[in-house]
Amino acid sequence: MSGAEDERDEGASASENSDATPDSRRRTPRAALVLPLEYRNAGHLLVSYCTNLSRGGLFLPTPEPLPPGESLTLSLRVPGRDRPVQIDARVRWTREVDSPRGPAGMGVSFHDIDVVLGDTIDAIVARFVPLRVELVGARPAAWHHVAALMRSLLTCETTEHRLAPELAPQLGDADLVIVDLERYPEQGIIVLEELGALPRPPPRIALCPGRDDELRPQAAALARVVPTPVDNQELRQQVLEAVAEVHARWPAAGLGEAPT
Repeated sequence: MSGAEDERDEGASASENSDATPDSRRRTPRAALVLPLEYRNAGHLLVSYCTNLSRGGLFLPTPEPLPPGESLTLSLRVPGRDRPVQIDARVRWTREVDSPRGPAGMGVSFHDIDVVLGDTIDAIVARFVPLRVELVGARPAAWHHVAALMRSLLTCETTEHRLAPELAPQLGDADLVIVDLERYPEQGIIVLEELGALPRPPPRIALCPGRDDELRPQAAALARVVPTPVDNQELRQQVLEAVAEVHARWPAAGLGEAPT
C-alpha cells in the first residue's frame, strides 16, 4: 500500500486525530520517496525523513508526533536544490503508533510555498518511479514480513533472490539491497563484498543473527546491520537512512522541465 493510500484511509478514521477530510488529502498527487529533513520540537532540532511528498505537504515518520494544529518549520532537502529549503508547516493528522497502514508519524501541510518550489515538487511527483528493493537470502518465508514492511514505508517494488554465484551485477541498479545472513552467512558476505566492489554500489542492509558476535563486524564493514530477529522500528530507521540520499530514477529531462 502506498503512502498516499495510507493517508486516504487515515482520513476516514477518527482515531488518527485527523482534521483533514479524505478529499482534501487527494487534491495533490504524491510521491513516496525518502528525503532528509530537520524540524524543531520543544526547542530541540530533530532530524527525520519525509516519506510522502506533495505540493501541499508531506508525511514525517516519528514515534513522537506533534499534536494536530501544531506549527513547525521544516528544513527539507529537495532534489534540484543545492541547499535545504525552509518551509513553514502545520500538523494536520497523526498516527500515534505503528500499524499495518504504516509507521507512527504525522501528516503536515505547507504554508505559502513559493511557486518555483511548488513547481519543483510537482515535477518530482510527476517523474517519480517506485524504488527498487532487492531481497537476497535463503529464507523465503522471512521475506514476506520484510517485503510487507518495506511497502508500508515506501512506494517500492520488491524482488526476492536466492543466494547464487555472480548475483551482484544483477542488483547494481537497485535503490536498496537487503541481504539475509541468517542461514548461509558466508555466501551472503560474498554477495555484499561483490556489491561493494561495483562502480556505483547500491545501499545495502545485512540482516545478521544477533547472537553471532563474529559475523556482525564482517557485515558492518560492508553494509548497515539489523540484528535478527528483526525489530521493525530498527529496520525502518536503517531503511530510511539508507535510501535518503537515493534520488528516484528520473527520466533524462531535468527537474525544471515540464513532464512529457
